[in-house]
Amino acid sequence: MKDILVVDDEKSVLMLIESFLQENHFNTAVAMNGIDAIKILEKRSFDIIILDLSMPALDGFEVCQHIRNVLMLDTKIIVITAFENSSRLDELIKFNVSKIFIKPFKVEELINYINSEE
Repeated sequence: MKDILVVDDEKSVLMLIESFLQENHFNTAVAMNGIDAIKILEKRSFDIIILDLSMPALDGFEVCQHIRNVLMLDTKIIVITAFENSSRLDELIKFNVSKIFIKPFKVEELINYINSEE
């Protein structure tokens, strides 16, 4: 069973994704901002991190940078974002992001992607 950390400052999105993951028998933890996500990652490892890019305090880009360059984790990162055509998305290549889902997306597609990566 995979352990997944979901990070999003929109509570409704966070709860929806967490609910679907739990229904599909994944272990989940949640964080509503980048600072809390890093605190969790300093104490516990995960198979996958589902990460929103647009968050206050530490955005998803900064969290990716911290995961790769400070914590030195090679954990799979799946990004969810409303930035559809942003040139900033190209920055994610250097953080070895596995997949990008553009909001709104179907949670079933996210679950299917996670299941296909086993």
